[in-house]
Amino acid sequence: QCLKSCGYIDQLRDATVVLHGLARHRLWRDALDFLSDMVGLNLEADVICFNVAISACERAGAWQQALTMIDDMGALALSVDVVGYNSAISACGRCSQWERAVQLLQGMRVVLVKPEVISYNAVISALENAQQWKLALDLIAVMKDFHIAPDTVSFNAAISACEKAKQWQQSLALLGELERLQQEPDVI
Repeated sequence: QCLKSCGYIDQLRDATVVLHGLARHRLWRDALDFLSDMVGLNLEADVICFNVAISACERAGAWQQALTMIDDMGALALSVDVVGYNSAISACGRCSQWERAVQLLQGMRVVLVKPEVISYNAVISALENAQQWKLALDLIAVMKDFHIAPDTVSFNAAISACEKAKQWQQSLALLGELERLQQEPDVI
């Protein structure tokens, strides 16, 4: 309230800047509190504000809060976009919640949000950390089915998932495919 009464926040744009600052410093609780307080400031939070709050949760590894924000957006009739989904997927992946990351990716198509290569990469990275190499390979195939070209990040995460699970033949096959696509593997 002080921010508005002191004349610091008069517009949604100003509120978004404050949220970005909180997110950048991983102050996710403060970002969520500020988002909640925006109602008292007579500022209606939009998709961008929620995306920034979800990103703050992602940076701090607060995956449950990121999922709550996704639910809150639906309750406010705000459509979650690819940016919000990507942040929530990354939050889940960082916290070993690979099943939730997969569910979010699947849920995107249900609500007609088209996943991007970043969306798939976030899930493949979550699968890599969980040593779910078969699912990582499946996602590479799904990407191709949906005409989304896997990039170096996609392949490196899948190769690493195979390596962690001691599936060296699969790693070599992926490396060969990466080279055929004329992409440079980086250090894994």
